[in-house]
Amino acid sequence: MAEILVEKRIDELTVETFGFCQIDNKIYLDRYYIKKREDTRKRNYVTDRKHFYNRLDQRDSTLTEAQVPLTDEIKAQAIKQYVDSIKCLKWSER
Repeated sequence: MAEILVEKRIDELTVETFGFCQIDNKIYLDRYYIKKREDTRKRNYVTDRKHFYNRLDQRDSTLTEAQVPLTDEIKAQAIKQYVDSIKCLKWSER
């Protein structure tokens, strides 16, 4: 299964990104980071290294799992993306 990404726009220049992984029919928070850009004319975002959590690379993380602002709204969006990715097909349609 592909990673589930939920993005929440804070303002025109800042986006919060939550990454989830699916293991045994459960969704777990895997990554969290804030992306910023200098101004509205710039296209690319840069990861803000001051606000960064990675489950697998905790040494480089600047936040602990408890500090990640995981709200019920973000959880609901992740669950919706996960449910939308499930398909029910006949065996011949695989």
